[in-house]
Amino acid sequence: MSLPSPFKEKPMNEQIEQKNTTMRAVIYARVSTEEQAKHNFSLESQVELARKWVVDHKFELACEPFVDAGESAKTMNRKALARLLEYCRTHKGRVDAVLIYKIDRIARNMADHVAIRSLLSQYGVRIYSVTEPIGGDNSTSKLLENVMASFAQFDNDAKSGRLTNHPKRALNPDFPLRVTARCACGGRFTGSWSRGQMGGRYAYYHCAKCHQKSVKKEVFEEQFMEFLTQLAPKKEEMGMFRASIIDCWQGKHNELNTDIATIDRNIEKVEEEKVRVVDLTKQGVFDADTAKEELNRIKEKVTLLRLSRNELQIEEFDVEASVNYCLYFMVNVYKLWYEVKLTDKIKFQEMIFPEGVLYDYSTFGTTKTADIYTLKQLIDTPNSTMVQYS
Repeated sequence: MSLPSPFKEKPMNEQIEQKNTTMRAVIYARVSTEEQAKHNFSLESQVELARKWVVDHKFELACEPFVDAGESAKTMNRKALARLLEYCRTHKGRVDAVLIYKIDRIARNMADHVAIRSLLSQYGVRIYSVTEPIGGDNSTSKLLENVMASFAQFDNDAKSGRLTNHPKRALNPDFPLRVTARCACGGRFTGSWSRGQMGGRYAYYHCAKCHQKSVKKEVFEEQFMEFLTQLAPKKEEMGMFRASIIDCWQGKHNELNTDIATIDRNIEKVEEEKVRVVDLTKQGVFDADTAKEELNRIKEKVTLLRLSRNELQIEEFDVEASVNYCLYFMVNVYKLWYEVKLTDKIKFQEMIFPEGVLYDYSTFGTTKTADIYTLKQLIDTPNSTMVQYS
């Protein structure tokens, strides 16, 4: 006779419940520009890291990843995000999490993030990040999510003219060019002081790689300022600059305003759908569940349209004043670089020469300048079709 087991077998419904406790996630990945795709922000990297996160946290994937790829905010209409929201709505109760690489993959401002999070919350879905501590159900996690979303908006607002977290040792007021100046051999220039035979102290720049002859600080920096002077537009080019930039900006502005107006009309149409659903519900055509499903679908469409609108919108500003300042900066950049404090010197250098400057012990050069100086090069080209304005 067998002894009774001390463990009772669980009822079948409890066994089924236990099997279904594994969290199920969907992955969303996005790149907005080619520049992001060139770094570790590529779609492949985002998806790969998200898949690893799913395994490490013992989640299950509910379906294949949703992926949005675009050249810019304007060309991206977030089709994959729309499909993701629809999937979460139509699979309510079978999806627990939307997994992203970083919180700014969902939205670039706080309002859009909150709107999407609210939609997902209605479907019982939380947002989790591969690289950030968000996704929990406690107040700390929710606070962190809001903070991260705010930082995403701040980063988007401040993305132009950012100063790139250089090593502290590089910020030496005596040698500002050692941050960006490179030798023809590929090495970086550094700076140091030496003591002369008569007891005086002298400053020099020298390559840390090839150890060629040192260059006096004053000579090195004077040659750099001469190089900056060469970048300034000539007097006869100023009018052409002004006309070209204003024409370009106004064309872009008009185009974006047309697109925004189209989105606004679409939002109005979708809002009218909401009124029709309410009317049909009152007439008994839709039951409560059907009406709720339709209203959720409409809310998704409105949220996505507003997201597209926000990505297209640009701030209004006085373009004439902006162009005047731009021209003043271009003409006087060498003076401005000389006069400002160290951190602003470095900021200037990074903004004007994103790939640094090269020095061959006689002159400076660069492989790439800021876009505004690229326009100057186009104007300087003999075969340029741009018309000069007096």
